[in-house]
Amino acid sequence: MRVFNRALATIIAVVLIAGSAIGILYLIGLLTGTPALTQFVQGWFQAIAQLGIGGIQAILLGILLVSLLLFVLEVRPWRAQFITIRDDDTGRTQVRRADIERYLMQRLSRERAITTDSVDVIVYGDRFDVATSVSASTGADRHQVRDRVEADIKSNLESIGLDKELERMGTRVQRVKRAA
Repeated sequence: MRVFNRALATIIAVVLIAGSAIGILYLIGLLTGTPALTQFVQGWFQAIAQLGIGGIQAILLGILLVSLLLFVLEVRPWRAQFITIRDDDTGRTQVRRADIERYLMQRLSRERAITTDSVDVIVYGDRFDVATSVSASTGADRHQVRDRVEADIKSNLESIGLDKELERMGTRVQRVKRAA
């Protein structure tokens, strides 16, 4: 949806620039007394005037409604905010996605040789995925770092009772040259 909104914004910007250029041409035509420039612009105004007030209001109302719809779709949170831990006849227990992300970032930052760049939790109802991005020194083995980070995530989720809800885990390891 964001790509569509950006393309639409580009089209609107081009239309506004073209409208400004036409307005400047009309102003130059009026100031210099050149009828060719003013007649060109007056032709556009006559086409719009034939729509009438009701037609113009309907077009503006349509533009307003489409703009509001696109705005709501753009700012709407796409990711689920809660993970359902337990849902039975006694009630529902949920944990916020952001709290789990902060908890895992805090736990992973205790490692000395690894710098945690980001932890993202993607929620699917009562199941979720964890995507982690870490930086390690250039001398570290990527597979060992990845295995260690994923084991730490699993053990931390197990300690708070969320290990069964974990569906997939992805870890991206970047190499960083450390200063001596």
